[in-house]
Amino acid sequence: MKHSRRRFLQLMAIMTGSFLIPRPGIPAIWAANSEKRPLGSGKKGLHLSPLTSIDYFLKEKVEYDISFLWFKKAAFGTLTFEREGDGYKAVLQAETKGFVGFFTSYRKHTYISHISYSPEMGKFRARRFERYVTIKEKQEKTITDLDYKTRTMNWKDYKDGILKEDKSEPMSGEHDHEDVLSAFYNFRMGVFGPIKRDREFKVNTIPEKGVSTIDVKIGSLAEAYGSKRLFGKGFKKEMFHIKVRVPKEIFKSRHGVVDIWVDEQIIPIRGVVKDYIGFGDIRGTLKRG
Repeated sequence: MKHSRRRFLQLMAIMTGSFLIPRPGIPAIWAANSEKRPLGSGKKGLHLSPLTSIDYFLKEKVEYDISFLWFKKAAFGTLTFEREGDGYKAVLQAETKGFVGFFTSYRKHTYISHISYSPEMGKFRARRFERYVTIKEKQEKTITDLDYKTRTMNWKDYKDGILKEDKSEPMSGEHDHEDVLSAFYNFRMGVFGPIKRDREFKVNTIPEKGVSTIDVKIGSLAEAYGSKRLFGKGFKKEMFHIKVRVPKEIFKSRHGVVDIWVDEQIIPIRGVVKDYIGFGDIRGTLKRG
């Protein structure tokens, strides 16, 4: 599949789309969930109890800051989740600002995931994924439709309103193909298995140049403590360190590695995309109100 690439903000948008950073205390549902489903324990230590209802996500708003090199808070973004007809819609937006905005032609990225919920499967299913990249007056967009009845995937690429590519291909295997937003919400609901220390798993994604999986590793407690050297202050023993490896093309990084901290409520606190070509480490930080 052909997906045109733009450096910098797409990295930020995808990173924060795959590892959202909710503002602490926005919905009271987090407190309710924590009281009802506290931290558990198993052979390999603490595990996190997944969210059990999609109502937790409704009206939830995500806000984050992005920094790189010597530029602090160089970009900002938001994500919302709401009902849409008989399904749901998640919208992620990110853009540069201030001097960095001028330097990068005020880039704005918008990602829209149209998803349904399957009670039988207990998960979200991506139906349509839209990507918009705006740089000054120019715009690129890609629309991907997923048809699970025919097991086909259709996409269209546009540039400045002109259709550049219109193709279809069969879905591989019997698995669903996640977009970056449906995958994140499904992770929070425990769709990919228990959220516990010292565990690895793969997520099937919309194929990118023949690569259709993302590798996820939830580190041990020792690895979580060791990650303080990467993230700095703010670590608590309840936090989990998660390392994600994606195709290098997605983030234009040397190794395609993303590190994050999540707390006992499955809220990412900090994230780092390592060795982004031309910019070094890209850091996302929880925006506190």
